[in-house]
Amino acid sequence: MWIISGRVRVRCGEDEFILESGGFTLLPRGVPHTFLSEQDTLMLGLLTPGGTEAYFASGPVATTATPPPVDVGSMQRAAEESECEFVGLPMTLQSD
Repeated sequence: MWIISGRVRVRCGEDEFILESGGFTLLPRGVPHTFLSEQDTLMLGLLTPGGTEAYFASGPVATTATPPPVDVGSMQRAAEESECEFVGLPMTLQSD
């Protein structure tokens, strides 16, 4: 995952960190990971092997400053169809 612009909070395994413009991280298969954009963000992701990109294509993308609540059921169905597994709750915004 490369951050072109913006700010993203990332959790990978036990580690949690911030990525900002120009930042990069590897989120390895088999290690629980998640991320949350903390501001308008443009990122580039590379998924290999392919297949799980369908999860991102089918999920909601926030288009306003106050997006609707997360529909966990919809996310779970999309994850199952893409052979992804949820192992915890989604991240929430935090104040620094």
